[in-house]
Amino acid sequence: MRKRAISAVLGAAVALGGSTAVAYGDETVGDVQIATAAVSGGKDIAIGLAGKTVTVSVTATDPSGIWDADFHLWRGTDPDNPDGYLKPNDDSRAVRDASTTVRLQRLSKLTVNASPEPIAAGKPLTVTGRLTRANWDTDTYYTAQPVKLQFRKAGTSTYNTSQTVNTSSTGDLKAAATASVDGYWRWNFAGTSTTPAVKATGDYVDVQ
Repeated sequence: MRKRAISAVLGAAVALGGSTAVAYGDETVGDVQIATAAVSGGKDIAIGLAGKTVTVSVTATDPSGIWDADFHLWRGTDPDNPDGYLKPNDDSRAVRDASTTVRLQRLSKLTVNASPEPIAAGKPLTVTGRLTRANWDTDTYYTAQPVKLQFRKAGTSTYNTSQTVNTSSTGDLKAAATASVDGYWRWNFAGTSTTPAVKATGDYVDVQ
């Protein structure tokens, strides 16, 4: 029996980091039945300024068996006029029309620094940081969003929010707190539809 090759469209339709459309379907190509196809297992894809590797999968059957499958990924609302391509590791072609969705997001980063360290009990503490997200158009990171300042007492596992601070136009964060006991300070960003949630690694402060 002659085994058949199959192909499927997996399109990432996005307007500057919004929802993406991933095409798949149950269309028949000859005797080939393509049941499903997906990018990144249907999970959100956060893309920064460097290259990004994503997984593509397809489920298909044919009485003669299947020996090959091709995929074509694009960014934009129209596969014939894409905003950009997500390039696979091999040559791919598009042949599928049905669609579902997966979200393409701008990678976010968050830093924190609490000072001075060590510090005397009852003294004012300054907590700074920066929230950034990838800008695919200018190859820079930026954002301006509300971020929670949180504290976890040493020896415990739960962070509690002390206040919410809005970032500057460059993503900078700054807040004043009072040092009372040893513990960890961090910033916590809830995320948006275009930017994934991110938490800074806690900065330990020794209170003497």
